[in-house]
Amino acid sequence: MKHVVNILLLGMVLLGIAMMVDTPWGGGVALAPFVVWGGRFLLLIHRSVWAAIVFWAGIAYLSWQAATVLLISFLAVQTLKVVRQESVSRTSNSGRRKNRLKGDNEMQLSLDVSVRGGLGLGSGVGISDD
Repeated sequence: MKHVVNILLLGMVLLGIAMMVDTPWGGGVALAPFVVWGGRFLLLIHRSVWAAIVFWAGIAYLSWQAATVLLISFLAVQTLKVVRQESVSRTSNSGRRKNRLKGDNEMQLSLDVSVRGGLGLGSGVGISDD
């Protein structure tokens, strides 16, 4: 009887693969037999205490490695974000210092030119598209 159930579950995997083309339910149908087979595998492993200890120790070891890789990549991304924010704040702060030294009219004119030139419209004062 177990063989018949396994053959039906394999047919369910093949049906799910074919269903993935047309419906979003195909993935669930294809992966459902793996839940049954995984449950049977866990029951087999847990018949022996030593086999269960070795199995879960291996899972913990692999999870530890994956967690370490994820932590390192998270820290790298956060470091890049902080470096970018600092470089943007440094450039914006240096521009603010220059603008503070100018008069009110000159500051308004310089902001107007930078905004128009930054938009690529070519309509800023003294900026040509040549």
